[in-house]
Amino acid sequence: MMVASLGVLLATPNYLPTIGGAELAVHQLALALSRAGHRPAVLCPDLGPLPGSLPFPVWRYAPPRRGGWRAHLGLLLAAMPFAARKFGADLIHAHYADTMGWAAIASRSFHRRPVIVTSHGADLQKAPSIGYGLRLDRRADARVRRVMKCADALVAISAEIAEEMGAAGAEMGRVIQVPNGVDLAWMTRWREGAVLDGGSVPLVKVAGRLHRSSPDGSEAEGFERSSDSFRSMERDDPGCHIVAVGRNHAKKGFEVLLRAMGRVVAEQPGARLSIAGEGTEQLESLALELGLGNEVKFLGRIPPEGTPLSVEHPMPVELAKLLGGADLFVSPSLVEGFPLVNVEAMAAGLPLVLTDISGNREVVGEEDGENGLLVPAGDAGALAEAIVALAGDRGRRERMGQRSASMAKAYDWDEIARRHVAVYRGVSRES
Repeated sequence: MMVASLGVLLATPNYLPTIGGAELAVHQLALALSRAGHRPAVLCPDLGPLPGSLPFPVWRYAPPRRGGWRAHLGLLLAAMPFAARKFGADLIHAHYADTMGWAAIASRSFHRRPVIVTSHGADLQKAPSIGYGLRLDRRADARVRRVMKCADALVAISAEIAEEMGAAGAEMGRVIQVPNGVDLAWMTRWREGAVLDGGSVPLVKVAGRLHRSSPDGSEAEGFERSSDSFRSMERDDPGCHIVAVGRNHAKKGFEVLLRAMGRVVAEQPGARLSIAGEGTEQLESLALELGLGNEVKFLGRIPPEGTPLSVEHPMPVELAKLLGGADLFVSPSLVEGFPLVNVEAMAAGLPLVLTDISGNREVVGEEDGENGLLVPAGDAGALAEAIVALAGDRGRRERMGQRSASMAKAYDWDEIARRHVAVYRGVSRES
């Protein structure tokens, strides 16, 4: 029996070419919905050129230069119903409760479609001590509370987000937990055979890091990446290569990680840390102050500004290379929604050391140590202890990494899209 396709308007305040967790999540969801025979369309501001021809329509508007949030929301009150009619949407899936969620609710009498809202964290969570969270502004808080009460369904990307939705006034029967996903095929490609220097190159892991494989299948000499940033992964470097990824923000906890690295390198000589993300190079002075000038690399934004993106696989090649050549992934965050990079690291076959916060703890197996270790947020000593334990035990890292790769299959975007479609059909039946 043929199952009717759904027209889904994905409304997001940020989209490609901007690269971030929420932007990639919306794009990958649209791709997966399209592959499944549905009719997604994206409504977003014009933030720059899109990466080539997309398999679904994108309707972009010029963000107002003046008037702040009032002008933006006023524009969306007209744009949302217009886009819903233009693309034949059966429902609106708004990403972020503030702005898109509020506009979808406020204009519902005009578009007359069910509204599903996903919170990605910053629009719902609050951490006053580090100035994090839109709801620290009382007007934004009022808008979010209205959305929580009025949306037909609410998608929570983690258990804590679900709890925050309830605390903000949502009826818990309308809250469905669906995590973000991972481009599993792309990451598997990098784990089992990557594209480097313009060609397909089989890779093998030797002593925990990637090397070229010669044509006859035997090991080749360790190779040098096209970027100096990856030279620490060569075969003659016996130390553990640790990777952390995220923009430079207090919530990411990178200062805690740098302080932990002092103990790590003292107990595990040769251990090296690479931190990738916009603005992370600003932490270099702290690393020098801590005597870590040779042990920590700051890679900055990946990919660099202006790098062309792939439509099908917009995850940066540089990030895939970085994860594919690492031994251990660390997230020292103080607060998170559901970081995409966690499941990307899992798909790359990496063991994890994560802070014990929502969004992190969901991806660690029920038995601590199955594929990762959890440590208290903000505790440099506990973080160092966990990193040292894995940095010095290659066999344990490999076992945990294999478990990570296996667990990542549950986060494949096609499966995550099926779970979203179940939510869509539920609200469609009720409306």
